[in-house]
Amino acid sequence: MKLRALFSQKFGNRGQIDKMIDLRRKNKNELQGQQDGQQDLQAFWTSPQTDITISLQLYFQHDCHKSQSLYAILNYYQISFEKQDNFQMLDMIRKSKVVNLQSWQYPLLKVNVSLNPVEYITGPQEIQQYLIRKELIINPIHLTNSLKAEQGIEFIHEKIKKPLDTLFLNPALAWQNIFKLSISGLKKDPNNRLLLPSVFRLTRRAFRQIPINIYQILSDQASYNTSKQRLEEGMTEWIVRLNQYDFHGGQTPDEADFELFGIILARYNSISFKRYVENKCPYKFYQWFIRMQSKCQYDPDRYFIDQEQNKI
Repeated sequence: MKLRALFSQKFGNRGQIDKMIDLRRKNKNELQGQQDGQQDLQAFWTSPQTDITISLQLYFQHDCHKSQSLYAILNYYQISFEKQDNFQMLDMIRKSKVVNLQSWQYPLLKVNVSLNPVEYITGPQEIQQYLIRKELIINPIHLTNSLKAEQGIEFIHEKIKKPLDTLFLNPALAWQNIFKLSISGLKKDPNNRLLLPSVFRLTRRAFRQIPINIYQILSDQASYNTSKQRLEEGMTEWIVRLNQYDFHGGQTPDEADFELFGIILARYNSISFKRYVENKCPYKFYQWFIRMQSKCQYDPDRYFIDQEQNKI
Protein backbone atom coordinates (compact mmCIF):
# COMPACT_ATOMS: atom_id res chain seq x y z
CA MET A 1 0.00 0.00 0.00
CA LYS A 2 2.83 2.36 0.86
CA LEU A 3 4.60 1.70 -2.48
CA ARG A 4 1.37 2.23 -4.39
CA ALA A 5 0.74 5.50 -2.54
CA LEU A 6 4.32 6.63 -3.15
CA PHE A 7 4.03 5.77 -6.85
CA SER A 8 0.78 7.67 -7.13
CA GLN A 9 2.27 10.73 -5.40
CA LYS A 10 5.35 10.65 -7.65
CA PHE A 11 3.19 10.34 -10.74
CA GLY A 12 1.06 13.28 -9.59
CA ASN A 13 4.15 15.41 -8.95
CA ARG A 14 5.39 14.64 -12.44
CA GLY A 15 2.13 15.95 -13.87
CA GLN A 16 2.48 19.17 -11.87
CA ILE A 17 6.06 19.65 -13.04
CA ASP A 18 4.98 19.18 -16.67
CA LYS A 19 2.29 21.84 -16.19
CA MET A 20 4.83 24.24 -14.68
CA ILE A 21 7.19 23.71 -17.61
CA ASP A 22 4.40 24.32 -20.13
CA LEU A 23 3.31 27.48 -18.30
CA ARG A 24 6.86 28.86 -18.25
CA ARG A 25 7.25 28.20 -21.98
CA LYS A 26 3.93 29.92 -22.67
CA ASN A 27 4.87 32.97 -20.57
CA LYS A 28 8.25 33.16 -22.27
CA ASN A 29 6.64 33.08 -25.72
CA GLU A 30 4.11 35.77 -24.75
CA LEU A 31 6.84 38.01 -23.31
CA GLN A 32 8.97 37.57 -26.43
CA GLY A 33 5.95 38.41 -28.58
CA GLN A 34 5.30 41.61 -26.62
CA GLN A 35 8.94 42.67 -26.89
CA ASP A 36 8.95 42.00 -30.64
CA GLY A 37 5.73 43.99 -31.03
CA GLN A 38 7.15 46.98 -29.15
CA GLN A 39 10.33 46.90 -31.24
CA ASP A 40 8.30 46.74 -34.45
CA LEU A 41 6.14 49.66 -33.29
CA GLN A 42 9.20 51.74 -32.39
CA ALA A 43 10.78 50.98 -35.77
CA PHE A 44 7.56 51.93 -37.56
CA TRP A 45 7.28 55.36 -35.94
CA THR A 46 10.97 56.21 -36.25
CA SER A 47 11.48 54.88 -39.78
CA PRO A 48 12.02 57.60 -42.44
CA GLN A 49 10.26 55.33 -44.95
CA THR A 50 6.94 55.42 -43.10
CA ASP A 51 4.25 56.52 -45.56
CA ILE A 52 1.66 57.56 -42.96
CA THR A 53 2.26 60.64 -40.85
CA ILE A 54 -0.16 61.69 -38.14
CA SER A 55 -0.12 65.17 -36.66
CA LEU A 56 -2.46 66.30 -33.88
CA GLN A 57 -2.68 69.81 -32.47
CA LEU A 58 -4.89 70.62 -29.48
CA TYR A 59 -6.04 74.23 -29.14
CA PHE A 60 -7.30 74.97 -25.66
CA GLN A 61 -7.79 77.76 -23.17
CA HIS A 62 -6.03 77.39 -19.84
CA ASP A 63 -8.91 78.62 -17.66
CA CYS A 64 -11.49 76.42 -19.42
CA HIS A 65 -12.05 73.30 -17.30
CA LYS A 66 -13.41 71.32 -20.27
CA SER A 67 -10.20 72.02 -22.16
CA GLN A 68 -8.10 70.96 -19.19
CA SER A 69 -10.09 67.74 -18.70
CA LEU A 70 -9.58 66.73 -22.33
CA TYR A 71 -5.91 67.73 -22.17
CA ALA A 72 -5.52 65.40 -19.17
CA ILE A 73 -7.34 62.54 -20.96
CA LEU A 74 -5.05 62.77 -24.00
CA ASN A 75 -2.01 62.69 -21.73
CA TYR A 76 -3.46 59.80 -19.73
CA TYR A 77 -3.64 57.68 -22.89
CA GLN A 78 -0.27 59.03 -24.02
CA ILE A 79 -1.58 60.38 -27.30
CA SER A 80 1.13 62.21 -29.21
CA PHE A 81 0.02 65.80 -29.87
CA GLU A 82 1.22 69.38 -29.89
CA LYS A 83 -0.51 71.72 -27.47
CA GLN A 84 -1.52 75.24 -28.46
CA ASP A 85 -2.70 77.18 -25.40
CA ASN A 86 -2.39 80.61 -27.03
CA PHE A 87 -5.91 81.81 -27.80
CA GLN A 88 -4.57 84.07 -30.58
CA MET A 89 -3.69 80.99 -32.65
CA LEU A 90 -7.30 79.84 -32.69
CA ASP A 91 -8.44 83.33 -33.62
CA MET A 92 -6.08 83.29 -36.60
CA ILE A 93 -7.64 80.02 -37.82
CA ARG A 94 -11.13 81.40 -37.36
CA LYS A 95 -10.37 84.66 -39.20
CA SER A 96 -8.73 82.84 -42.10
CA LYS A 97 -12.21 81.46 -43.02
CA VAL A 98 -10.54 78.31 -44.36
CA VAL A 99 -12.41 76.19 -41.83
CA ASN A 100 -16.18 76.20 -41.57
CA LEU A 101 -17.53 74.75 -38.34
CA GLN A 102 -21.05 75.05 -36.99
CA SER A 103 -19.68 76.10 -33.60
CA TRP A 104 -16.26 77.31 -32.47
CA GLN A 105 -15.49 76.33 -28.91
CA TYR A 106 -12.63 75.13 -26.77
CA PRO A 107 -11.09 72.64 -27.00
CA LEU A 108 -10.42 72.18 -30.72
CA LEU A 109 -8.37 69.37 -32.28
CA LYS A 110 -6.59 69.78 -35.62
CA VAL A 111 -5.90 66.44 -37.32
CA ASN A 112 -3.53 66.03 -40.25
CA VAL A 113 -3.09 62.48 -41.64
CA SER A 114 -0.64 62.22 -44.58
CA LEU A 115 -2.20 63.71 -47.71
CA ASN A 116 -5.77 63.66 -46.40
CA PRO A 117 -7.57 66.99 -45.92
CA VAL A 118 -7.01 68.59 -42.54
CA GLU A 119 -9.83 67.90 -40.08
CA TYR A 120 -11.01 70.09 -37.20
CA ILE A 121 -13.02 68.60 -34.35
CA THR A 122 -14.44 70.85 -31.66
CA GLY A 123 -15.91 70.01 -28.26
CA PRO A 124 -14.55 67.60 -25.61
CA GLN A 125 -17.05 64.78 -26.17
CA GLU A 126 -16.76 64.97 -29.95
CA ILE A 127 -12.95 64.85 -29.78
CA GLN A 128 -13.00 61.82 -27.46
CA GLN A 129 -15.42 59.95 -29.74
CA TYR A 130 -13.28 60.80 -32.77
CA LEU A 131 -10.11 59.43 -31.13
CA ILE A 132 -11.95 56.26 -30.07
CA ARG A 133 -13.44 55.81 -33.55
CA LYS A 134 -9.99 56.24 -35.15
CA GLU A 135 -8.53 53.80 -32.58
CA LEU A 136 -6.07 56.33 -31.20
CA ILE A 137 -7.73 55.56 -27.87
CA ILE A 138 -8.10 51.81 -28.01
CA ASN A 139 -9.35 50.98 -24.54
CA PRO A 140 -11.25 53.97 -23.06
CA ILE A 141 -11.33 52.65 -19.51
CA HIS A 142 -12.17 56.09 -18.08
CA LEU A 143 -15.59 56.03 -19.78
CA THR A 144 -17.50 54.00 -17.22
CA ASN A 145 -20.92 55.58 -17.98
CA SER A 146 -21.82 54.61 -14.43
CA LEU A 147 -24.32 56.17 -12.05
CA LYS A 148 -21.48 56.65 -9.57
CA ALA A 149 -19.50 58.76 -12.05
CA GLU A 150 -22.59 60.82 -12.94
CA GLN A 151 -23.34 61.48 -9.28
CA GLY A 152 -19.66 62.32 -8.71
CA ILE A 153 -19.76 64.98 -11.44
CA GLU A 154 -22.94 66.50 -9.96
CA PHE A 155 -21.25 66.59 -6.54
CA ILE A 156 -18.14 68.27 -8.00
CA HIS A 157 -20.09 71.09 -9.64
CA GLU A 158 -22.23 71.74 -6.58
CA LYS A 159 -19.72 71.27 -3.75
CA ILE A 160 -16.38 72.26 -5.31
CA LYS A 161 -16.75 74.20 -8.57
CA LYS A 162 -19.46 76.55 -7.29
CA PRO A 163 -17.55 77.76 -4.19
CA LEU A 164 -14.32 77.84 -6.25
CA ASP A 165 -15.97 80.12 -8.82
CA THR A 166 -17.20 82.35 -6.00
CA LEU A 167 -13.73 82.44 -4.44
CA PHE A 168 -12.21 83.50 -7.77
CA LEU A 169 -14.38 86.59 -7.83
CA ASN A 170 -11.52 87.98 -5.76
CA PRO A 171 -9.84 90.52 -8.09
CA ALA A 172 -6.32 89.40 -7.16
CA LEU A 173 -7.02 85.72 -7.93
CA ALA A 174 -8.85 86.61 -11.15
CA TRP A 175 -5.96 88.87 -12.26
CA GLN A 176 -3.38 86.14 -11.58
CA ASN A 177 -5.35 83.51 -13.47
CA ILE A 178 -5.96 85.75 -16.49
CA PHE A 179 -2.51 87.26 -16.88
CA LYS A 180 -0.41 84.18 -16.50
CA LEU A 181 -2.60 82.77 -19.23
CA SER A 182 -0.84 81.96 -22.53
CA ILE A 183 2.34 83.88 -21.70
CA SER A 184 4.46 80.75 -22.12
CA GLY A 185 2.86 80.14 -25.51
CA LEU A 186 3.86 83.62 -26.69
CA LYS A 187 7.55 82.67 -26.38
CA LYS A 188 7.16 80.38 -29.39
CA ASP A 189 6.53 83.40 -31.62
CA PRO A 190 10.03 84.58 -32.69
CA ASN A 191 8.79 87.89 -34.12
CA ASN A 192 6.47 88.71 -31.21
CA ARG A 193 3.63 89.18 -33.69
CA LEU A 194 1.16 87.85 -31.15
CA LEU A 195 2.62 89.51 -28.06
CA LEU A 196 1.04 92.96 -28.19
CA PRO A 197 -2.41 91.80 -29.41
CA SER A 198 -2.46 89.12 -26.71
CA VAL A 199 -1.46 91.47 -23.91
CA PHE A 200 -4.03 94.00 -25.11
CA ARG A 201 -6.80 91.40 -25.15
CA LEU A 202 -5.85 90.06 -21.71
CA THR A 203 -5.78 93.58 -20.27
CA ARG A 204 -9.17 94.42 -21.78
CA ARG A 205 -10.60 91.15 -20.47
CA ALA A 206 -9.26 91.82 -16.97
CA PHE A 207 -10.61 95.38 -16.80
CA ARG A 208 -14.00 94.15 -17.99
CA GLN A 209 -14.15 91.15 -15.67
CA ILE A 210 -12.92 92.62 -12.40
CA PRO A 211 -15.69 95.28 -11.97
CA ILE A 212 -18.26 92.53 -12.64
CA ASN A 213 -16.60 90.37 -9.99
CA ILE A 214 -16.64 93.19 -7.43
CA TYR A 215 -20.33 93.81 -8.08
CA GLN A 216 -21.10 90.09 -7.60
CA ILE A 217 -19.15 90.05 -4.32
CA LEU A 218 -21.08 93.03 -2.98
CA SER A 219 -24.38 91.51 -4.16
CA ASP A 220 -23.86 88.29 -2.19
CA GLN A 221 -21.15 88.99 0.36
CA ALA A 222 -22.26 86.18 2.69
CA SER A 223 -21.70 83.58 -0.02
CA TYR A 224 -18.28 85.05 -0.84
CA ASN A 225 -17.20 85.09 2.82
CA THR A 226 -18.02 81.39 3.24
CA SER A 227 -16.66 80.24 -0.16
CA LYS A 228 -13.28 79.09 1.17
CA GLN A 229 -14.89 77.12 4.00
CA ARG A 230 -17.37 75.49 1.60
CA LEU A 231 -14.53 74.64 -0.78
CA GLU A 232 -12.57 72.88 1.98
CA GLU A 233 -15.71 71.00 3.04
CA GLY A 234 -16.22 69.88 -0.56
CA MET A 235 -12.62 68.67 -0.79
CA THR A 236 -13.06 66.73 2.46
CA GLU A 237 -16.27 65.13 1.15
CA TRP A 238 -14.42 64.19 -2.04
CA ILE A 239 -11.90 62.25 0.06
CA VAL A 240 -14.82 60.34 1.59
CA ARG A 241 -16.20 59.60 -1.88
CA LEU A 242 -12.87 58.03 -2.86
CA ASN A 243 -13.62 55.35 -0.26
CA GLN A 244 -9.91 54.76 0.41
CA TYR A 245 -9.22 54.07 -3.29
CA ASP A 246 -6.64 56.02 -5.29
CA PHE A 247 -9.31 57.44 -7.59
CA HIS A 248 -13.04 57.99 -7.71
CA GLY A 249 -13.16 55.23 -10.31
CA GLY A 250 -11.28 52.83 -7.99
CA GLN A 251 -7.90 51.70 -9.28
CA THR A 252 -8.15 53.92 -12.36
CA PRO A 253 -9.65 57.40 -12.93
CA ASP A 254 -13.22 57.76 -14.20
CA GLU A 255 -15.17 60.67 -15.70
CA ALA A 256 -15.53 62.35 -12.30
CA ASP A 257 -11.77 62.25 -11.65
CA PHE A 258 -11.01 63.99 -14.95
CA GLU A 259 -13.83 66.51 -14.43
CA LEU A 260 -12.46 67.62 -11.05
CA PHE A 261 -8.85 67.53 -12.24
CA GLY A 262 -9.76 69.86 -15.12
CA ILE A 263 -11.56 72.26 -12.76
CA ILE A 264 -8.51 72.48 -10.47
CA LEU A 265 -6.08 72.93 -13.40
CA ALA A 266 -8.26 75.70 -14.86
CA ARG A 267 -7.47 77.77 -11.72
CA TYR A 268 -3.87 76.64 -11.33
CA ASN A 269 -2.42 79.68 -13.09
CA SER A 270 -3.15 81.64 -9.93
CA ILE A 271 0.01 81.37 -7.84
CA SER A 272 -2.03 81.96 -4.66
CA PHE A 273 -4.40 79.10 -5.44
CA LYS A 274 -1.51 76.85 -6.44
CA ARG A 275 0.16 77.47 -3.06
CA TYR A 276 -3.13 76.77 -1.30
CA VAL A 277 -3.52 73.41 -3.05
CA GLU A 278 0.08 72.42 -2.35
CA ASN A 279 0.25 73.58 1.27
CA LYS A 280 -3.15 74.14 2.87
CA CYS A 281 -5.88 72.02 1.27
CA PRO A 282 -6.74 68.64 2.87
CA TYR A 283 -3.66 66.42 2.58
CA LYS A 284 -5.45 63.40 1.08
CA PHE A 285 -7.05 65.66 -1.53
CA TYR A 286 -3.57 66.85 -2.53
CA GLN A 287 -2.43 63.21 -2.69
CA TRP A 288 -5.25 62.48 -5.14
CA PHE A 289 -4.25 65.55 -7.18
CA ILE A 290 -0.60 64.40 -7.31
CA ARG A 291 -1.71 60.93 -8.49
CA MET A 292 -3.73 62.51 -11.29
CA GLN A 293 -0.77 64.71 -12.25
CA SER A 294 1.55 61.71 -12.44
CA LYS A 295 -0.94 59.89 -14.71
CA CYS A 296 -1.49 62.86 -17.02
CA GLN A 297 1.93 64.37 -17.74
CA TYR A 298 2.50 65.99 -21.11
CA ASP A 299 5.43 64.76 -23.21
CA PRO A 300 5.80 66.39 -26.66
CA ASP A 301 8.39 63.78 -27.74
CA ARG A 302 6.35 60.63 -27.25
CA TYR A 303 4.94 58.52 -30.09
CA PHE A 304 1.72 56.52 -30.45
CA ILE A 305 0.84 54.25 -28.48
CA ASP A 306 2.67 53.10 -25.37
CA GLN A 307 0.70 52.53 -22.19
CA GLU A 308 -0.92 49.60 -20.39
CA GLN A 309 -4.48 50.88 -20.87
CA ASN A 310 -3.83 51.79 -24.52
CA LYS A 311 -1.97 48.80 -25.99
CA ILE A 312 -2.09 47.79 -29.63
